[in-house]
Amino acid sequence: MKISAYLSIYGIICLAFGLAFIVIPELTGSIYGVPAAPYTVVMSRYFGSAFLLIGLFYWLIRNVRDDDTKCA
Repeated sequence: MKISAYLSIYGIICLAFGLAFIVIPELTGSIYGVPAAPYTVVMSRYFGSAFLLIGLFYWLIRNVRDDDTKCA
């Protein structure tokens, strides 16, 4: 499997989890056993924004030609 395929899959998964934690934090948190308190909703959204950033990074770096950049 090429590294660009791996980065694409990882980017899509991170984007999906990030959107889930931002849009529906109560449901996503309940899957992992987190109570739906106001402070956990805020933390879930913060966690989701980090996932979005990571997913966006992997999605954008998937077509870079320099192998040293991908493996760094």
